[in-house]
Amino acid sequence: MSDLATALPAHPAAAAILDKKMKKSHAIISGGVVLAALAIGLGFIGVNIFQDFNGVAIGSIWPYLLLIFALLIALGFEFVNGFHDTANAVATVIYTPSIPTLPWSGPGCATCAAYCSPRERWPSPSSRCSPSS
Repeated sequence: MSDLATALPAHPAAAAILDKKMKKSHAIISGGVVLAALAIGLGFIGVNIFQDFNGVAIGSIWPYLLLIFALLIALGFEFVNGFHDTANAVATVIYTPSIPTLPWSGPGCATCAAYCSPRERWPSPSSRCSPSS
């Protein structure tokens, strides 16, 4: 019986794939692409706003400040509403049979939790499943 417990490899094959995908160089390249796209988009917006307001005399700054304030409130609402929509979508999937359960989802989540979480957060055998400190 003890030879069955030691027959498993130290890390599953998924751990090697995860290590390969989590290379720092990929994150730097992806971050650079996202920042470049963001800079190009903001530059495009700035140029077009400058062209639209060219020759317009601004009498007061208050309408523009109120517009920016209203947009910030709307964006904040959308940001918070996204959390609520996500929670509702997850609850719907969990509590209704809208998406069939995959037999490998449980072991896959357990494997990811075991190999991706810091070792210090694992429960000790005597802690009755509470995080060790």
